[in-house]
Amino acid sequence: CFYHTDKAGKCSAFWVKKFAAHKDEYEHEFIPINYGTEFPFDTIQKDEQIYIVDYSILPEEMERLLTITQDVTWIDHHISAIKRYDNFPYEIKGLRYDGVAGCMLTFCYFRYINNTDKPFDMSMTDFAPRFTQYIADFDVWTFKYGNDTKAFEMGLSIYDLDPEGMTWERLYGKEENDMISTIIRQGRTMLDYRDFWSKEYCEHIGYE
Repeated sequence: CFYHTDKAGKCSAFWVKKFAAHKDEYEHEFIPINYGTEFPFDTIQKDEQIYIVDYSILPEEMERLLTITQDVTWIDHHISAIKRYDNFPYEIKGLRYDGVAGCMLTFCYFRYINNTDKPFDMSMTDFAPRFTQYIADFDVWTFKYGNDTKAFEMGLSIYDLDPEGMTWERLYGKEENDMISTIIRQGRTMLDYRDFWSKEYCEHIGYE
């Protein structure tokens, strides 16, 4: 699973870990990747299951990938990447939709769409866990949940967000509500510190 290095990408990778059926003979690998990084074709095995979430590769790179394995699932929301694939000659599994964060699309894909003919519907997003709602809300800058969204995003910064780590499992488990409340509280403190520090810095160091 190749995932974007931000919080939404890591959350997307968690949903792959949680819900994707393991159908090949190869070991699980969750690999963070950012734009400008060379895609590691030489590490991909023949017919290996590949997930690319909250991230995209160029159409010519996708064609090269498909010569190694046909089992590719691509989930993304970046409109520039989606448009690049207009008239692409091959069908690619997954979900591409502008305006909805990659982590939300990944959740909806596995929860409602995978192995069905269902099209994506915005109503599917209403049933995502709260932590995914907050991360998605920040990622596409809708701020439906206002300052809670900003505080949650900031608070998450002090947690280990490895897709295979325990933070996501705790958020998805019985601790969800308590942990979200803690993260929001921590995030508010961090935002207050950031804003106070920035104001003081500008007043004492800044000049025209």
